[in-house]
Amino acid sequence: MTDIKHLLIVTPSFPKDNFDEVVVPPLHLYLKSLLKQNPELKISVISVHYPFTNQKYQLFGVEVFPFNAQNGNLLIRPLIWKKISGCPHNQNFHP
Repeated sequence: MTDIKHLLIVTPSFPKDNFDEVVVPPLHLYLKSLLKQNPELKISVISVHYPFTNQKYQLFGVEVFPFNAQNGNLLIRPLIWKKISGCPHNQNFHP
């Protein structure tokens, strides 16, 4: 993984803290293992529905951008995706 410096993952939910292990356990374990094997890798997670907060936080070295959609209905989903596309993390994205 010498060429990859930053990994962005979009997921419906992500743990809010180290004790929240029932939220997408495979992703949680995978990212912990990935960081252990590649400590220079920067990982950011966009969490769409859970946790129910809008405050950016760090968890075991992963920067998490929660969007607090709270499993919103189909009418508000376009607004959620518009909000996600304006995430500060996306300003540095160059395909």
